[in-house]
Amino acid sequence: GNPYNPTPVPSGFAAMPISGVDGLWVGLGVTAPFGLANKYDTDYFGRFDSRKTDLLTTDIQPSVAYKINDHISVGGGFNAQRADATLTNAVFLGGGTVGTSTLEGDDWGFGYTLGAQIDLTPATTLGLNYRSAISYDLKGKIVIDGAPAPSSVTIISPASASLVTPDVASVG
Repeated sequence: GNPYNPTPVPSGFAAMPISGVDGLWVGLGVTAPFGLANKYDTDYFGRFDSRKTDLLTTDIQPSVAYKINDHISVGGGFNAQRADATLTNAVFLGGGTVGTSTLEGDDWGFGYTLGAQIDLTPATTLGLNYRSAISYDLKGKIVIDGAPAPSSVTIISPASASLVTPDVASVG
């Protein structure tokens, strides 16, 4: 089966010129540049590797752009990204018992974006964009539960995981 469902990814942008400075604009973008959501059946053969994964990054990017002349514009922005992750898999608890391990963590990461737009001809515009990689140290907790009665013990422990989103270069 397919563990993925179509998911709309919202984004929003606003920009406005700065009065008194010809060609200077400021803007704000809010996007979800990286994410993953899947869910497998409880009897899935790979359940000890993964049963459910949720990862969402939310990016808040204030930006500034300047139109150098009628053919060239440049811009840059600061990226503040929030990553939230939940990873769930099956675990052996001993005595043939299978429980569930759930790791939850989150962190803020920071990076930058640079871009340029060049009008090569009246009919052709070249766009260049670079977004830096962003590193996270996801901190949270891991919960292991599912032990049979009479113990029915739930283990909760601090946890962390590293995540690095890739840098991205685009030409259009």
